[in-house]
Amino acid sequence: MKKIILLTMTLLLGFTMAACGGTGKNVSAEAPKPAGKENQRILIAYFSWGGNTERTAKAIQSLVGGDLFRIVPVKEYPKDYTKCVEVAKEEKAAKARPEIKGPLPDLKNYDVIFVGYPIWISVAPMPVYTFMEACDFTGKTVVPFCTAGGSGIEGSIHDMEKMAAKGKVLKGLKANNPADISPWLKDLGFMK
Repeated sequence: MKKIILLTMTLLLGFTMAACGGTGKNVSAEAPKPAGKENQRILIAYFSWGGNTERTAKAIQSLVGGDLFRIVPVKEYPKDYTKCVEVAKEEKAAKARPEIKGPLPDLKNYDVIFVGYPIWISVAPMPVYTFMEACDFTGKTVVPFCTAGGSGIEGSIHDMEKMAAKGKVLKGLKANNPADISPWLKDLGFMK
């Protein structure tokens, strides 16, 4: 009986190792590869104030792979929501371009750039404009996504298209519901 149990466990261990590739690599440490656009190099650039957009950016990365770049303003926004809204209104009215921390990623190394942000007063926060205007999107595919309490992504898309005019802007997503991310990526051809 012991021999049967030992033989069964040995076979199961062998099948498990074969299924995992048996390469000795830590598979979980490797970034996932995009299922639909295997040869495309992906950057996921995002601005996040409260953490929602960052979680969405990481969820997208877990599904399509790629590198993350957090857009961080040199001068932090107030942690208090009401004060942050006041600053955002002032920046929007002034068409401000707050300085962001660098260095910026070299977009020559990427084919697809996801750009994520919360919606602030119907548009992306001004540091996202700083990032977009500092980058050359010639020949790139730009994929906007946002998180928002009320407004949708529509108000920011026109600006994204203007700032990435030499690239191609794909259909954006208001990604408040994590369940919407995978179908959106499949629709765009990033997943099978």
